[in-house]
Amino acid sequence: MNTKREHAVVIGGSMAGLVTARVLSKHFRNVTIIEKDKVNDKPETRKGQPQTRHIHLVLAQAMNILLGYFPSLKKELIEAGALELDVCNDYNWYSYGGYKKKGVTGITALTMTRELLEYHVKKHVLSIGNITILDETKALEMKMKDENVYALVLEKAGEKQLINTDFVVDASGRGTRAYKWLEQHGYATPEETKIKIDIMYVTILLERKEIPQGKKAEVISYTPDAPNEKLGAVLMPIEENRWVLTLIGMRGVEPPQNDEELLKFLKGLPISGLYDTVSEAKRLTDFLVFKCPHSIRRHYEKLKKFPGSYVVLGDAVSNFNPMYAQGMASSICQAKVLDEVLTIIPANDKVFKPHIKKVNAVIEDFWTAGSYEDFKYPETEGEKPVGLKMVNGYMKALQKAANKDTELFKEILEVAGYLKSGKTLFRPKIMWKVFKTNL
Repeated sequence: MNTKREHAVVIGGSMAGLVTARVLSKHFRNVTIIEKDKVNDKPETRKGQPQTRHIHLVLAQAMNILLGYFPSLKKELIEAGALELDVCNDYNWYSYGGYKKKGVTGITALTMTRELLEYHVKKHVLSIGNITILDETKALEMKMKDENVYALVLEKAGEKQLINTDFVVDASGRGTRAYKWLEQHGYATPEETKIKIDIMYVTILLERKEIPQGKKAEVISYTPDAPNEKLGAVLMPIEENRWVLTLIGMRGVEPPQNDEELLKFLKGLPISGLYDTVSEAKRLTDFLVFKCPHSIRRHYEKLKKFPGSYVVLGDAVSNFNPMYAQGMASSICQAKVLDEVLTIIPANDKVFKPHIKKVNAVIEDFWTAGSYEDFKYPETEGEKPVGLKMVNGYMKALQKAANKDTELFKEILEVAGYLKSGKTLFRPKIMWKVFKTNL
């Protein structure tokens, strides 16, 4: 470890902040996490995480990064009740008039609650000797000298204190104050790109009966046929013999929020699996609601001046449509970029420029992929991606072809999990197969 790097502070103790703290522990003598909520030694939903109790999935590339930092994590999660499913063979995904063609691919995902995942990551992080966490503590402002942050003003139980630091990462999420702090110190406010999506989640947890020997619980997903349909549903098995059912309303459509309307909606779908499973299961929770009106991207990469010892990461720089499971994945990938940058630059060099260039490429990939999906609905407001009609027309044909072809389904899943570039779906071999399958 380079002795010139002494103390780093991470604002935010959710997944983005936890993985970032793990990264910084390699490069700094001491790392402090500042978390405004109380942190307990158990899986939990905190006040600052309104989306936590809804359905979550860690995309494949992000899970690979997590396992690189926490090698025993997968084993521990499975022992705690997470299920390992083949994303092609154990997912009953209905879209564009049919189910995707299943088959064993070896591409797996763990199904579990966000609470369980974050708890086990937190245990790993806080077991690292040079990481500490200050919970129930707010970061109020930053102190600067010579274009660098040297301290943060904190508040706990009404009392203020000053914490000195050599480096700060803002991973505080959608409620970030980074751009306001920059304004206070004379820096420009970053431009924003905003896409109005009007997404609404309604989620319940259900009791999951024991599965007969030789079978396994599988995911059942109904994707609405855009632009005419605007209500989807995903049922996923999770730990403690439970199901999580999340209904997703698009562009202002509100999903059912009582049993009668829920079963009526599920019974009207062209698939029976969702209704059959939910109608026979005991509901364990109230109907939980989460709304996401916009996706927002703050363009820090366009700023000409920025503090050299300050980084903004995760939802604090770009928050996505939650439908695509990009939030945690993007944050984890951004933390890895920070690791790579800190590894190659001298300890006393400014981090912002080399970091923002690399991290912007990561954000761009996630943002562009989500934007094409968002603009399937004409009600979506914002800057449209290039070649929208052509790309979405081809993707619709690809999705339909994947209902008949396992290899095409696998290609979609590899791109969705960021194991491959989206450009691979436009290879001549794939395009010919799409054309031939749809004849």
